[in-house]
Amino acid sequence: MHETERGVRFQVIQTVFNFKTRQDLLDVAQRSVESCESVLSLVRGRKSSRADVASAEIDLLNARNILIQSQTAYSQALWDLNLVLGDPIGHPYRVKSEVKFIKFRMTLDDVLSVYRQNAPAIHDARKTYEQRQAELRIAEKNALPLPVLQFSGFNFGYNFTSVGTFPNRDPGNVNFSLGLALSIPIIGDGGFLFQRALRQAEVRVEAAEVDLRNAANVNEVRARGLYTTLLQLEYAVDLNQRIFKQSSDVFEASLSALQNRSLYNRLDLKNALEQLRTAELALTSSVLDHYNAKLELANLIGVDRFPEENL
Repeated sequence: MHETERGVRFQVIQTVFNFKTRQDLLDVAQRSVESCESVLSLVRGRKSSRADVASAEIDLLNARNILIQSQTAYSQALWDLNLVLGDPIGHPYRVKSEVKFIKFRMTLDDVLSVYRQNAPAIHDARKTYEQRQAELRIAEKNALPLPVLQFSGFNFGYNFTSVGTFPNRDPGNVNFSLGLALSIPIIGDGGFLFQRALRQAEVRVEAAEVDLRNAANVNEVRARGLYTTLLQLEYAVDLNQRIFKQSSDVFEASLSALQNRSLYNRLDLKNALEQLRTAELALTSSVLDHYNAKLELANLIGVDRFPEENL
C-alpha cells in the first residue's frame, strides 16, 4: 500500500509539472508570435525591401505554427491532468508552482546502496521467493504418505437362549468386537505415485529465485542508466541556461540595431529571434526532463525524496 501511494503521488507530481511545462511552452510560443508581429510591424514601418518584409512574414508564420503545436500539447497535458485528478475532461487549471532545477547530489554508490535496501521490485520478488519456499515445504510434507488408521466402532453383545429346565439352561454368549482399518495412499495428492505436486513446487521456487536475481540485476541497470541520464541532463540544462542568456543578449542587440538603419541587418534579427525561441523552449523542456528522471529514479529505488530536496 505504501508503494502504491508513492507511485500515485509521483504520477500526480509528474502530470502536474508536465502540464506546467506545456503551459510555459504555450506562453513562450505566444510571446514568440507577439515578437514576430512586432518585428514585422517595425520592418514595414522602416519601408524595408520586399525580401525583408517577406522574411519577417515567414518568421511570423513559423511562430504561429509553433503556437498551434504548443496549444495541442497543452490540451493533451490538460486532459491527462483531468484524468489523474478525477476532474471533468477539459476542466481548466492555472498551475503556479515552478519546476525547480535542483542538481542531483547523491553518488552512484549511494544510489545503489539505497536501491538494494529499499527497492520495491526487490522486496516483492523476495516475498514471492519466501512464499514459494513455504509452499515447497508444505508440498514435501504432503509428499510423505502416512498410513491412515480408521476406527470403525466397538460392539458388545450378549445372547441368552432358554432351553429346558434350569439345570440344563444355556448360560448364553457375550460378544465383543473392535473395528480398525489401516490404509496407505498410493495415488493421490499424498500418494507414493504422485510426485507432480512436489516437482511443481520445486520449479516455482527455482523460478522465484531467478525472478529475484533478475529483479535485482535489471533494475540496478535501470538505476545506473537513470543516474547517468541525470548527469547528462544537468549538463544540458547548464548549457541551455547559458544559450538562453546569450540568445537574449543577441536579440536585444538586434532590436537596438533595428533603430539604426546603417547597422540594421534583417538576417541577424531573424537568426536572433529563432535562437531565442529555440533556447527558451529547450531550456524549459530540459528542466522538466531532469525532474522527471529524478522522480523515476526515486520511485525505482524506493524513496520519497532525495537529500538535496530537503534543504
